[in-house]
Amino acid sequence: MRFLIDPTKGEKYRTALELYAAHFNERQARVRFLLLVIAMEALAVASPKEQLALDLVDRWSAELIDEMAKYETTSSEYKTLNSLSGQVRRLKEKSIGAQIADLFENLSDVSADERKKLQRRAKDVYNARSKLIHDGYLPLGELRSFETEARKLVKLLLGAAVTRSNPPAGVSIEISG
Repeated sequence: MRFLIDPTKGEKYRTALELYAAHFNERQARVRFLLLVIAMEALAVASPKEQLALDLVDRWSAELIDEMAKYETTSSEYKTLNSLSGQVRRLKEKSIGAQIADLFENLSDVSADERKKLQRRAKDVYNARSKLIHDGYLPLGELRSFETEARKLVKLLLGAAVTRSNPPAGVSIEISG
């Protein structure tokens, strides 16, 4: 598959395929679900927020630099502000949930309305992952539903990648599940 040897995407897709494949052998529903969400995370591409947000983050960064200059580099205040500075810099990028939703933005053979629905579904799945990770629990019915949804979404993304990879004539590649 050409997308596996494309240096710009190969390793991301390889990782996503490995995670997708691994979920079939996992016995625990929570772990299967997380493997599927991580597969989507592996495909996500970091992208900047809108310019308005970037400008605001730049102002905050400048303010932090000014504040850091008031302290010795070995002080706890400086270290706290330096840590905060790294967190503020990361605010320039869209959230992982938004990056995952963006994966569905340019799918061919899907209407604009359907792409919006897929993006919403992907965000819902990622939010369920956050609830499971941060609260430690997701009701079994929800977990099963979100696992099924995550599987459909990952299969769709991997299938679209195979289609875009232009397999040679006579070669049929299918993402099962």
